[in-house]
Amino acid sequence: MRLVLVAGLLALASCQQIPREERGPLEAEPIANQGVESPKEAKTVDLIEWPDEPLDDTPAAVTFLSLVRSQNESLRAKVRIFNFAEQDLNQLVLELSCKDVDGRSIPCIKPWSTSRVVPARSHVSHVISAHLPAETDSIDISVIEGRFADGRSWPEKD
Repeated sequence: MRLVLVAGLLALASCQQIPREERGPLEAEPIANQGVESPKEAKTVDLIEWPDEPLDDTPAAVTFLSLVRSQNESLRAKVRIFNFAEQDLNQLVLELSCKDVDGRSIPCIKPWSTSRVVPARSHVSHVISAHLPAETDSIDISVIEGRFADGRSWPEKD
């Protein structure tokens, strides 16, 4: 038993990392290199793939995850909110664009406000409490306004 354990430890100690250019297609990146050097380069955090950071300085992005039926049978949307800012977001005003199974726009609640706190450089999943039309198949979501923990707003008001 000891011999097997020592042999295993020796084999582990002698393992070498194969340079990236010599790896075959099934060999994964070493764990030490899977992290992200800076938050601006983040693509996958907590096993969640982040969308690209908005180019127009919008502090957050919201992605549609699924439709959810509430206890009273009304239709709601589960979304993931990504905060790209260096400060917590305390409120977001969103525009919901509902679409039917054929991708056609249908009347939807606009705008919608949520006070779900999203920590800085983090993400949360959230069920929007708005009642969506029964024929909704998917929604597109745009961030219209945001309010930070320190009271600042986006976009800044004059």
